[in-house]
Amino acid sequence: ELLSENGIGFLSYNAYPGAYQREMVRDILREFVARESDIAAKVHEARRFLSLLAENCIETNVIRPAYRREFERHTRHDVSDFFHDDLSDEYHPLYFREFNSLLTNNGLHILAEAEFHAMAMFPFSEEVRRFAESVDDLIEREQYLDYFRGRVFRQSLFCRQQLAIDRSLAPSRLEELMIATSLTPEGESIDLSPNTKIRFRGERE
Repeated sequence: ELLSENGIGFLSYNAYPGAYQREMVRDILREFVARESDIAAKVHEARRFLSLLAENCIETNVIRPAYRREFERHTRHDVSDFFHDDLSDEYHPLYFREFNSLLTNNGLHILAEAEFHAMAMFPFSEEVRRFAESVDDLIEREQYLDYFRGRVFRQSLFCRQQLAIDRSLAPSRLEELMIATSLTPEGESIDLSPNTKIRFRGERE
């Protein structure tokens, strides 16, 4: 109801199959801190126990690497992020096909991922690319690719079903858009005349 006729909606959500391992760690940590009421204390104890698991689990093929990945991920998180991801009551991962069914049932359809690189095919082998090209249905193809990616998280764009979507990609599309970036040009003056090269720097350079 809130989406305008030509509007684009955005939803981020945890995704299967990758969410299964994260879900395992989440269940363990929630059980460990269940008696603690203070959020900061919950996170502190959960982080401590996860470190203990990551260093001491004797199953080294699957479970211990999963503990270690989650512990390393949470080293970058503050209290609120840790609580939101692994200790809060709400956690509802979806397969992409399930998310698409929710859209369809509400008069919507998928447009794309919000981050273009999340749809890129370059990380895959030629064999996987050929397999993906053999799957005609977009939703089915994206679901299979999630299996190959081990997708944990999606940020999906959607629109109303009555809108026709042209999914072809061409550089000329950029001519109709404004582009924003955190890059900064080298030098104090910028020459915008045709065929002039300008070097930009990012924060990491």
